[in-house]
Amino acid sequence: MIEVAKPNTFIIGAPKCGTTALATYLSEHPNAFVCRPKEPEFWADEFDQSKFLGLCSLVQYEGLFDRVKSQHKVIVDASTGYLWSRTAIAKILEYAPAARFIVMLRNPVELAPALHMELALLGEDDILDFEEAWRSQSARANGQRIPESCPASAQLLYGQVAMLGSQLQRLRRIVPESQLHIIFLDDFRLNPRACYLGTLNFLQLEDDGRTDFPVTNAARAVRAGWLNRLLLQPPRVLRPAVMSVRHTCWRLGLHGIRQKLVSRFLQKPQARRTLRPELILELKNAFRDDVRLLSEVVGRDLSGWL
Repeated sequence: MIEVAKPNTFIIGAPKCGTTALATYLSEHPNAFVCRPKEPEFWADEFDQSKFLGLCSLVQYEGLFDRVKSQHKVIVDASTGYLWSRTAIAKILEYAPAARFIVMLRNPVELAPALHMELALLGEDDILDFEEAWRSQSARANGQRIPESCPASAQLLYGQVAMLGSQLQRLRRIVPESQLHIIFLDDFRLNPRACYLGTLNFLQLEDDGRTDFPVTNAARAVRAGWLNRLLLQPPRVLRPAVMSVRHTCWRLGLHGIRQKLVSRFLQKPQARRTLRPELILELKNAFRDDVRLLSEVVGRDLSGWL
């Protein structure tokens, strides 16, 4: 009987904190495998898989790892929704009690607008102005102003998704310290090699000699809005066909080519908009207590974020 390959490592977030870069670097290590798509979000009950990837069974999920080879000691699911999910971590530990978790953290005042820009690009948030989206959180928490194409309405509550202190505190209550590795984006940007080596040490992998750490998943905007939405968030009637094409690309290892074509022809690099000083102050006040909690949880002075 052929043993099914299962993930043993989870890069669980936070979103827009360098997880795509880290997953990319690990995917090129000879002894690591990162599933495609990078973020299946299978264990997060908050995601409606019928609107997302269509992974409605464990067999379908584990199929993402059917290209794992014998040399792959580290098998990665890099879903950034798991950190803020209320259910994902407990379910993962039930599935894989020895699972290792990597958490990447960032100033929430930067994280919230960066996540909004990403979701707007993907067609999962139809409010294109961050300040308006920020002020719509109460309505959205009550089920209002939710785009039909959004697979997880909870991710539109930017203030909650960026509450990293409470999330990490909850995580540490159930995950042993020996199974948890934390990276700050500030450190990752300043010295990516040191952070990469620290991650390899945590994963018990040999140094592969990587010295090049290119920026990945930089801020982007849409060139052709209607076509971008059609491909990334197809209408309900076309969704099964589009999902089928996506699954074929993943199975054949063509997802990267598809993503490069989408990025090149449908999207364009764009610097993030500068927020009004009054809004920045509002964000700092909103996150102040949680940043202090995070500082206590990780034992690091984060007052510079405030």
